[in-house]
Amino acid sequence: MPAKSLAQAQMMGIARGIQKGEVAPKPGTPSAQVAATMKPAALAEFASTPHEGLPKKKRERKPPKSPMLGGKMKVKRV
Repeated sequence: MPAKSLAQAQMMGIARGIQKGEVAPKPGTPSAQVAATMKPAALAEFASTPHEGLPKKKRERKPPKSPMLGGKMKVKRV
């Protein structure tokens, strides 16, 4: 699976370096946690994603507001 953003590809590259022993892990960082939990092949796939055309950071989608969840609803008065 390719990385969705430049930040994700870079973090996976750091995690891959931790697994290979090229980078010292800093306890509690996301890259250290990912290095401990993901398989090396999966990390290599994420880290090898070409950086061209990737956004710096993935935008989060906000779900539409629903009247049932406290959103405002327009009421037509007659």
